Formats: sequence, structure tokens, C-alpha cells
Amino acid sequence: MEYKVGGVRAECRVQIVIAESQLRTCSYFGLAPEPLPGEHWMQAASRELHQRCTGTRNSTGNTHDPSGQKVDVSTESKATTDQPTTELTISTVESTESYTDGPRYAGCQESYDGGINGGVITIYPPQYPNGLAVFCYNGWMVIQMRYSDVVNFTRSWAEYRDGFGDLTADFWLGNEIVRQLTSEGRWELHVQFHVKDAPQLTDIYLKLFRIAGDNYTLHVQPLSAWPAGKSLANIHSGQPFSTYDRDNDADGNANCAAQLKGGWWFKTCTGGVGNVDLVPTNLNGEYSYPVNYTGQDYRGVR
Repeated sequence: MEYKVGGVRAECRVQIVIAESQLRTCSYFGLAPEPLPGEHWMQAASRELHQRCTGTRNSTGNTHDPSGQKVDVSTESKATTDQPTTELTISTVESTESYTDGPRYAGCQESYDGGINGGVITIYPPQYPNGLAVFCYNGWMVIQMRYSDVVNFTRSWAEYRDGFGDLTADFWLGNEIVRQLTSEGRWELHVQFHVKDAPQLTDIYLKLFRIAGDNYTLHVQPLSAWPAGKSLANIHSGQPFSTYDRDNDADGNANCAAQLKGGWWFKTCTGGVGNVDLVPTNLNGEYSYPVNYTGQDYRGVR
């Protein structure tokens, strides 16, 4: 079986995708932590910084941004002949059709091969024989999508574990689902950046992606041809997941999830300036800027 996973992240939109998984939506009951002294938090829409979450492959390679413009976001995964491959890619969403009847597909790639380009589809991977509702995109399964500021991504441990949001809008698929799905096969991660006011897309490719254990530890390795992925692999690989109410990071001086917002595989809350290998990422963070600063400091989402 060929597995594919993908995700997207950008200054203006972020999306991550994975192959077979399940989503349970949850409400946000926790209170967001306070910002750092001298700073305050803002939602993306207040500065027209629309974000997308990550997800799996969907119906087409084109999507629309909040202004209605079509954005090309393509995700590909290639399986070797001797071992299955999963690719995690960030992409945008266009179709919101729901498919519940017809053949029982094991994953988004099978549904794509069967003529379903994308939308909400019930798949039947071995880990979920009773079915799992996911958003597929050209054979990819979306595991995270951030398109607007409607859904708050500063969530509790339980919410990140079980998943939250709306499969047709902004959501996080759920750490437990991704753990179950990536427990078999070999997966690659593809992160695609769409920067605001910039026409080009930036792609990051990583291999051997999976999350494991009760703390959902990230395991991923960089591909030598894609040095931009070294930050995610070198800093965050091997780190357990953290939220503001479950501090698993390696920073003994602070709770990175409470300080930087969101939930992520934090190691430390800061990184070495000028060294790309030491700059941490947080694709579930929020945008922030100092109170007296007129520019933009996207400390949360990098």
C-alpha cells in the first residue's frame, strides 16, 4: 500500500496533509495564555495574514485564497518499488464535496485513483476498519489546514490529541490519528510555503515522517537535496508534542507552547539568530508584534 501525507505552511496560509486518518472535532474550552510583557497577540485577519492549515491530498492542485484568487498548490509523493512511501504536503483546499457512498477506499490515494479528486471522504485504513472521515486533495489527506482566523489553534493537549475544527475549513486532524496512521509504512513530509505578496512557492521535503508514543514524539529526517528542512528535522525531530497545559519541551526556563502559542514539537522557545539550523518552527502558532513596533514580527508562525 502506498501512503501519502502532506502539509502546507505559509505567512499567509498553511496546510498539512497526510494519508489515512480520522478526525474528531472538539470545542475550545481552554483560556489562551497571556502574551509576553510588552507585546500583544492579534488574529491573522487583523493584518490580512490569512493562514491555512496542513492537510492531505485533495481534489485539485488549485485553491482559492480569501480574496478569491486561485492559488496553485501541488503535492506529490513517490513510492519506491521495495517499500511504501508517505508524503506529507502542505496544500490549499478548493472542493468541499462529501463522499460517503460508493467503493470503500483504504486511503486518499485509492480514492483519487478511483476518480475522486477531493473533498470529505470516508476512508477505511487498517487502523480504522469502521471508517474515518478525512479531507482528501488529489490523493493527499489533509491533517492541518489554516485558512483564516476563525479557529483558534492555541488548544489543550486533549484537543490536539483528538483533533479540532471543521474538515471543510480550518482544522487539526488529531495527533492520535496521525500516530495510528504513521505506525505502518514509510512516510515523507512535504511542507510548502506560500508567502504573502510573493508569487513563488517554497517547498521543503523530509523523509521517514511519523509520530510515536504517548507524547506523540516527532520523527523526521531531512532530504539532502532540501536543506531548508534541516530546521524542522534537526531541532524538532525527537521532540514530544507540547501544549500550554502539557509542557514537554526541553526548555527549562519556559513553557514554549504557552509563550509562543499553539501546539507543536517545541525544543526551546528561542533559536540562534542568523543560523537557519537553529531557528525553531511553529506552524500552529499565532502572529504577534511588539506594541510599539510598526512592522510585522511573526514570532509564532515561522
